[in-house]
Amino acid sequence: MTDASIAPVAFTVEDNGISYAGTYITIDIWEADRLDEATVVESALRRSAKDCGATLLDFFLHEFRPQGVTAVAVLGESHISIHAWPEIRYAALDVFTCGSCNPYDAIPALQDAFIPGRIHIVEQKRGISCS
Repeated sequence: MTDASIAPVAFTVEDNGISYAGTYITIDIWEADRLDEATVVESALRRSAKDCGATLLDFFLHEFRPQGVTAVAVLGESHISIHAWPEIRYAALDVFTCGSCNPYDAIPALQDAFIPGRIHIVEQKRGISCS
């Protein structure tokens, strides 16, 4: 169950003297399984949100025909999303969190659900002031 009345604790992250809006990681997985199973995808994103300490506000999933799925977990602290191509066993995931949430804590649930043979992660700190 989600609760839209819960707000994130903090907007910005402080790390080594740098203040920024949040941490955004992109995760590419290859040689992955169960990418066409909507219940697995939903469970994985919901568990990822919980594991990284986020507040789940809403969830959307769409299944493409003949294959493919896209889903978004809307968080009080931003979002987790997936766009999957099961026919080539590939998925692109995004995990963006702010406040005290750690997006890296979302990864084990994704690995457990999809059992990728390969994974590539890129991090970007969002909202660093350029002034």
